[in-house]
Amino acid sequence: MHSKLSTVISAYRSEGINRAFNLASEVKRVVGHVVIVINSDGNSEQEIHQSSGNCIVVQRPNSGMNIGAWAAGIKLCPEDSPVICLQDECRISDLNFATQYESLLNQRGVGMVGESFNPKWELTWDQLKTQPFNYPIQSADGQVVDRVTYYLTKMTGWDIDPGLTGTHLRSLVWGFSSDAKKALSGLPDGKNKEECIALEIGISKLIENNLGLKVLQSAKGHFRYISHREWRSDGYSKI
Repeated sequence: MHSKLSTVISAYRSEGINRAFNLASEVKRVVGHVVIVINSDGNSEQEIHQSSGNCIVVQRPNSGMNIGAWAAGIKLCPEDSPVICLQDECRISDLNFATQYESLLNQRGVGMVGESFNPKWELTWDQLKTQPFNYPIQSADGQVVDRVTYYLTKMTGWDIDPGLTGTHLRSLVWGFSSDAKKALSGLPDGKNKEECIALEIGISKLIENNLGLKVLQSAKGHFRYISHREWRSDGYSKI
């Protein structure tokens, strides 16, 4: 019996989409509704929708990276179902992922579930400003600012309450409850890498601080149900 959990898989055309279709084939063993969203650097300014292998396939301009693709795919999922968003680099470790995510996302007060909290960012914003990875970047208006200040400024501009810490789920695997997923529709696509990182942090904050819903890791350990080809199983560094 298929789970009522919907699935959105993001892919990037220049890297090939075979991984996305292979992942979709595996996911379809336990999930009924699957959307594949392909970000493309082509000239088309419109989304192209088609069906393939019992999946909805969307080709769209490459805006917002994975988060932009997921937001586009969520619009094509049933309104009353929770959804899980995957990158095409994900690998299913346990087909019980559907049962686990559906169970957690249907719990009262839970808005978002993922496979890995970023442990390096589980500090206060003031502490994060002293970390080596808080390097300077150039903002769109040409000013040079540190990353943490930039992310905080972006979140404030998007009316997101950043809270006290930088704790957030990595945008590798994200699950949303049927209520929480609606919040993505009001957010912009990230225009560059740093804006996308600000959104990655900001969406966890939006769910937790603005909506008052819990943000959870699917299990005590990182990547219990779904792994990612770029990340170690302990969640601390890339392979």
